[in-house]
Formats: sequence, C-alpha cells, structure tokens
Amino acid sequence: MLDYRQHAKDKIHLFKGIKLLVLDNDGIMTPGQVHYYDANTAVGVSYSVLDGYAIARAKDYGLHVAVISGRSNSALEYRAKILKIDGADFFAGVHDKGKFLLELMEKYSLKPEEVAYMGDDYIDISALKVVGLPISVPNRHPMVDRYVKYVTLNQGGLGAVREVCDLLIIANEGQSNMREELLLYWNS
Repeated sequence: MLDYRQHAKDKIHLFKGIKLLVLDNDGIMTPGQVHYYDANTAVGVSYSVLDGYAIARAKDYGLHVAVISGRSNSALEYRAKILKIDGADFFAGVHDKGKFLLELMEKYSLKPEEVAYMGDDYIDISALKVVGLPISVPNRHPMVDRYVKYVTLNQGGLGAVREVCDLLIIANEGQSNMREELLLYWNS
C-alpha cells in the first residue's frame, strides 16, 4: 500500500463529518478484473485484506458502510457477509445508483455532506453527483473526473478503500485504538 499522507494532506478537511461511506464493487473494492475458472463460468474476483480490515475497523469506530453494485455475483455477496455489511446496506444489480443512493440517504436521514461515495465508471456518475464527498481511484475512467473531489493514491482493490477509511477516521473525532495509531502515523 502506498503512503498517502502527502497526497491527502491538503484534502483531509473533505472527510470531516462523513457518516456514511458507500462503495461500488468492481474497480473500487476490486482491481476491476473478473476471473473465469471453468467451462461453467464460475466467477472469481480479488479483494484486498487491507481494505477489508479498514472497513471492519471503520464500522467499529461508528462509520456506516454500504455497498451498491451494478452487478450481482456470489463473490460480492460472500465478501459483504464476511465484512458484516448488513443486508439492509448491501445492494447488487442497481443500475440507477444516484436514485438509489438518494433513497438510502433519506432512509438514514443523512444530508449529502454527510455521505461519501467511491466509484470509478459511468454507472457511478449519478451517485457521485448526489453526495458531499465523491471519491474515485487512479484506475478510474476519466469521464468521472469532473464529479470527483478526491482521487485516492492507491488503486481500486489495492488499498484505495483502506486509504479512505483511514482518512475518515483521522478527520473525525471519536475513541478508537486505531485512530490513535493513525494519528501517530499521520503526524510523523
């Protein structure tokens, strides 16, 4: 994982006040590759343990995490289960992510400035438009650039979610052993 401190120093204020982090799957939680294993098209994808650990710690810290994916697959369902992302916060096969995200924000009584969304392609634009902190990754499609306020230093599926979770924990008050260590790292 790349050291994002210098990259994020002048953008840390963007992460203050975020209560909900919504993640796309392909290209954000994964490197955006699909692996077909046999003639029956069993699908496999790769996930970062760094990202998974950060999601678990951020949830313990009080951050609400949801996943909205345009594609359904059993690997993503299993990953959400492992990360203990509540069924009410896991959505697959969603094509109008912006509309869906607005409904989710209403459900949790959240204002746009309290929500961050990570996406990397055309299907994510409608969601990037409705949140206070739209985020993407270096391996994004350039068409999303005009909608994004922060681009991670780390690639999707290779520490990008960890970077964002760390920055959310650093920027917001709260008690957490991880926050104490992250602040030591951030200030060193």
